[in-house]
Amino acid sequence: MQFSRYLTLLWLAVFSLSLHAADRPETSPAIATDSLNYLAKIELHTPEEIAELFERASKLLEGENGYSLGNPIAFVLHGPEVEYFAKMNYPEFKSIVDKAAQLDAFRVIDVRVCNTYLRIHNIDRSALPPFVEIVPYGPAEEKKLKEKGYVDF
Repeated sequence: MQFSRYLTLLWLAVFSLSLHAADRPETSPAIATDSLNYLAKIELHTPEEIAELFERASKLLEGENGYSLGNPIAFVLHGPEVEYFAKMNYPEFKSIVDKAAQLDAFRVIDVRVCNTYLRIHNIDRSALPPFVEIVPYGPAEEKKLKEKGYVDF
């Protein structure tokens, strides 16, 4: 009888500790992307903003010993940042494109570019790196991803 009571008390203590642990904030800087899908929120369209977002994504990669955390972060580009990826601009934006290629290779990010922007600005699809996916219309792609449960990164 006493052993049974002891097990019940032990179970209650463990259960109580797990509840308190769930209330505490996560101490790790990494974000668990295996349970969430993220959409990069691009507001300024500057090289610095894109580089900063890639750096944030890169920190996730570092936190997982160099391998993907799960679902890649969707980067839907439909503003002037599309042009950073054009071959003719590679010398100027090499660090951004190379970082994107690295993160894409490790499935940390998924870069999608708006075909409407390409058409309006006379940028041929072949002028973009092969890891870039072309979507018909960037804002519609973002809306579709949000409807699928993607949250801002």
